[in-house]
Amino acid sequence: MWKTTDGGKTWQNQSDGSFGGSIGAVAVAPSDSKIVYVGTGEKTWRGNVSSGDGMWKSTDAGKTWSFVGLPDSRHISRVRVHPQNPDVVYAAVMGHVSGPNEERGVYRSKDGGKSWQRVLFANPHAGAVDLCLAPDGCRRGLPLNRTPLEKPIPVRRVCAECKNFFEPGDEVVRRLGLQAAQVVGMRFAFGKGCQNCNFTGYRGRMAITEILDVDARLREMILQGASTTALQAAAVENGLVTLRETGHG
Repeated sequence: MWKTTDGGKTWQNQSDGSFGGSIGAVAVAPSDSKIVYVGTGEKTWRGNVSSGDGMWKSTDAGKTWSFVGLPDSRHISRVRVHPQNPDVVYAAVMGHVSGPNEERGVYRSKDGGKSWQRVLFANPHAGAVDLCLAPDGCRRGLPLNRTPLEKPIPVRRVCAECKNFFEPGDEVVRRLGLQAAQVVGMRFAFGKGCQNCNFTGYRGRMAITEILDVDARLREMILQGASTTALQAAAVENGLVTLRETGHG
């Protein structure tokens, strides 16, 4: 594990003498830059993949390190730290490369790595490769109780320089598959076209997706292999607002 304090001009090794091998993930606590978590074992699996021995932690910006668990994880591909509480940390554990094992899935520690709870687990043959914390509150971490219902949809951004807001007519509302009452309060815009967007009305792209809260019923449906249509119908019953209802469909 290496560290730079000058924007990448020079680097200093921080792990020699404490732990070695390949590194899968590094996370610096947003609320305290001296606290660093490292998950060992590379996440790019191939014929000569190198495994690790679990999680390590530093409380002095990498000067010293302590082993903090998950010894049979082998490959930790992502670590996320609570934005306000550095003792709350999540780890995406891929597990063994060539065989089943129990220490895989998503793990959470609420005491800075002293103990870990497995909070997401499918089976001994499936691990976790990535995770993120929802920007509207880390208590709603995507791998724990939220998941994308569809793959992200790439859409063009309306050019900010020539954006023009308008009230949608009945035909626009109909084409969106909405009712007039559903678009009350929504803002609609189009790009007139200008030099900044090469007169296309669009500049740049973004991705949007539907996110559903996973309760016990939906979790069971997912484990049973329910279709996206069935999941969406159940989610709507639970209060999901679809992309079409927000004007993005």
